[in-house]
Amino acid sequence: MALLVPNQAEHRMISMIVNATTAQNQNLVLRLFKNNITPASTDVLADYTESTFTGYASVTCTSGSWTVTAATSGAPATATQTSATTFTCTATTSELAYGYYLLQSAGTGMMWAERFSDGPYTLANNGDKIILTVSITLSTT
Repeated sequence: MALLVPNQAEHRMISMIVNATTAQNQNLVLRLFKNNITPASTDVLADYTESTFTGYASVTCTSGSWTVTAATSGAPATATQTSATTFTCTATTSELAYGYYLLQSAGTGMMWAERFSDGPYTLANNGDKIILTVSITLSTT
């Protein structure tokens, strides 16, 4: 038997995942990863090596950081950051960023990861930037 999530529940579920509407859940922390890994369902947090280029810092995504669109007939529920996150290199360095991952603010529960489809991006000069707007979609199909 396959699991079925009705459209009305998709909105509640995605809101809970990103902590969009309640403080009962944990905020998410957005990080870049620098190791050459393709995310897989068997991954754990230890599989990812966080970026360390000069100027880099992870970003906490609070409940106000997300816009959640309710599922409608034929359209899935989506949570998208309300504004882009910019990671800026502040010195001459040499590092590749292969993608990003999000974990719960307690630092233990990895939520999801995505490899940049057109990456990796090279951070080599003062002022190099990665601008990222994270989005997640839940669909019943």
